[in-house]
Amino acid sequence: MGKNQHSKDQLHLRPTEWAQDGRGFKATKWTPFSKLPLNCCFLSLQPFDRPVATRDGSVFEITHILKYIKRFGVHPVHGGKLEVKDLVPLHFHKNAQGDLHCPVTFKVLGNNTAVCANMSSGHVYCLEAVLELNKKTKNWKDLMTSQPFKWTDIVMLQDPEQLEGREVSKFHFMVSGHQDEVVREITNPESKVSDNKDERLRPNAAVSRIFAEKERLAEKKAQEAAEQAAADPEGAAAAEAAVRGSQGYQWENCQKRGRAEKEVERGTREEENERTSGALGGVVRGPPLGIKSCRDGLMRLSCQDYYGIRNGHEEDPRLPWLKELVDWRGARVLDLGCNSGVLTMQLAALGCRKVLGVDIDPSLVCQAEAAQAAADTAHGRLRFVCRDMMKLRLRKTYDVILLLSTSKWVHLQNGDQGLKELFTQIRYWLRPNGIFILEPQPWKAYKKVADASEEAEATWRTIRLRPSQFLEFLTQELKFHPEHRWVHVSHALESFQRTMYFIWTPKAKTAKKLSKPRYTSNEVGASFTSTAAPLKSKNELRKLTEEEELQDLYDQVRKKKLKGYVRMVTSCGCLNLELHCNIAPRTSDNFLRLCERNYYDNSVFHRLIRNFMLQGGDPTATGRGGESGFEGGKAFRDEFDSRLVHQGPGVVSMANNGKNTNRSQFFITLKSCEHLNNKHSVFGRVVGGLQILEVLNDWEVDSKDKPVKEIKLIRTEVFKNPFKDVSEEMTKPKEEKVVDPVATWFSNRKDPMQDHRNRHSSQVGKYLPDEMPSLPGKSKRPEAMPSEEMEYANIAQKSKRARTDFDFSSW
Repeated sequence: MGKNQHSKDQLHLRPTEWAQDGRGFKATKWTPFSKLPLNCCFLSLQPFDRPVATRDGSVFEITHILKYIKRFGVHPVHGGKLEVKDLVPLHFHKNAQGDLHCPVTFKVLGNNTAVCANMSSGHVYCLEAVLELNKKTKNWKDLMTSQPFKWTDIVMLQDPEQLEGREVSKFHFMVSGHQDEVVREITNPESKVSDNKDERLRPNAAVSRIFAEKERLAEKKAQEAAEQAAADPEGAAAAEAAVRGSQGYQWENCQKRGRAEKEVERGTREEENERTSGALGGVVRGPPLGIKSCRDGLMRLSCQDYYGIRNGHEEDPRLPWLKELVDWRGARVLDLGCNSGVLTMQLAALGCRKVLGVDIDPSLVCQAEAAQAAADTAHGRLRFVCRDMMKLRLRKTYDVILLLSTSKWVHLQNGDQGLKELFTQIRYWLRPNGIFILEPQPWKAYKKVADASEEAEATWRTIRLRPSQFLEFLTQELKFHPEHRWVHVSHALESFQRTMYFIWTPKAKTAKKLSKPRYTSNEVGASFTSTAAPLKSKNELRKLTEEEELQDLYDQVRKKKLKGYVRMVTSCGCLNLELHCNIAPRTSDNFLRLCERNYYDNSVFHRLIRNFMLQGGDPTATGRGGESGFEGGKAFRDEFDSRLVHQGPGVVSMANNGKNTNRSQFFITLKSCEHLNNKHSVFGRVVGGLQILEVLNDWEVDSKDKPVKEIKLIRTEVFKNPFKDVSEEMTKPKEEKVVDPVATWFSNRKDPMQDHRNRHSSQVGKYLPDEMPSLPGKSKRPEAMPSEEMEYANIAQKSKRARTDFDFSSW
């Protein structure tokens, strides 16, 4: 039996070793690894000209990826969901030799260089520059544009240590077998010309008969239309005008739009009847080019070529004023009544973050989309939708809202009440310090439309809110800022010489400073350790952040163990809530802020599940809307506590769609649901009205858990807000205790030297007697002693005998 190291080694290969490690049969034949170069598109695998990127670091040629998204709707690399708004344009920089390089360090970006992109600005840098000049120095501004950004905006485009993301063979469109279709339909359409040669129709007798029959049917249809026109001339004229107004627009694009697809399919026949009969379909911007009185007495509006008539080929005269008075950079803009989108696209090119154009006419919206696609600008930032603005529901707020040459049509169709509702909705959509740009038509323009229609004339007679009173209504009733600006826009045509008003919403109320600054700015330490920081030799206290102030406020509420109380008035009765402000202060503070802003008023409970919960708090009633009560409406983090559980009916908790996504939606439990513990933040309980929850538990709902009969939250009433009380107490100046100057150290309330002649003298020994003191050994005379010494002079002094037990005196 061998004892050496290799004594048991076999001198031949076993079949398993031969198949796995030797030159035997392999079950899988792997192709050589192919890494995509840095300057190539992930879809066409060719160098790009206009690159765009996604958050996962994939780079595409914009023309190719737009076609791919339209055709497949998924990400070509990993197969996930991908939309046009997820694409961010990139700015690659090249040196004199034409090679890609970092614009800061001028280092050439090769295929083995760590490359990253700032998604807020789109500029591409080497990772070394961002780490050294941004992250280490905590300089959160873009190195090229000085635009603020977060660390999460930095996306790796190429990591030499992780090349799996650039392995071409693992791309989704390669694995799923779409590469041939991508090349033929998207990246290289010329390649399919040769494939289609055999698919062309060959002329023969059968094909000729088919085309002849098609021509015969077309002639028959035209003859029937002529007979119908002869029988009804007015209806035929209206139908011809409607058809002429819709010519030249791409209806296929309008029908393919995701936002308007259901509306178009549901109301195709109704819209066709309205176009042929000349019915008023809704609100459009600007004066119509044709207003005719039809047989049904309604108005007919035609806005075709409105901008061509108003401005011709010249620039819109309103645009210079809009550029001068409004800062459009990074703004969210809503254009109500955008018409064909000419002015909307010009505003989007000024650096807006998001622009939404709304118009009721689908043909005008399709024309705007076609113009946007032809101009190839503002991809992902500009969108047009076909909606009636009176029925428009938006989940986000905007910095600028435009209502240009549209108020007249809303006024004549909906009256004073309809226009007031629109202004109120605009006030709700605007952010603090937002701008409302209004261009109302003059009152004399109302009369021209009223004379053309009996229905418009009936509404015109009931109007009491004139255009000259709009500004007063906005500032007094809707609380817009009283200070505003206006400009009179000149035009060659008198009817287009109108006044534009720029009206601001009040700024957000800044919270009072609750605590004194107690943190330094750390500038001394930074200047001592880094040469990039300016030299500082003295520490300075910095202002507390909003989060630090809120934390101080919440700590005080916790310390005092305070509760909040709110009443919810619903269509079924009143519910009294107790809020656990001392246990879940942030969530309770958010709910109280929304209640004090009347955010929940006239909302509905959109979801009800028997023996589970009743959910509400969404103004859009869709389950996807709502914003928090904090600045910007941003979501806030969860608050879990073992003392707050979903046990029993009447527990009030926050609804969310994931971790730390709490906003305004909440739900009230109808039974115990402890499986939601540590998933949803409990912040209150029902202390009055539990019998109403028992009634609502048996409420009838549809297949989507929506109550058949609407359960409405009419208003909320705040009885006690401990955060406001504590905040006022913390901001209230502390009263200093006044020390009584009369009191002395031995509690003698009378000042013995009050009447002394030297009381206000500053000399040393001012209270000493003028006469010579007595000799040693002789006691003072009582009449010569001060009064305070006389108080203690009559007390008998106990004599103390000296002890001689422990000394040497007896020796």
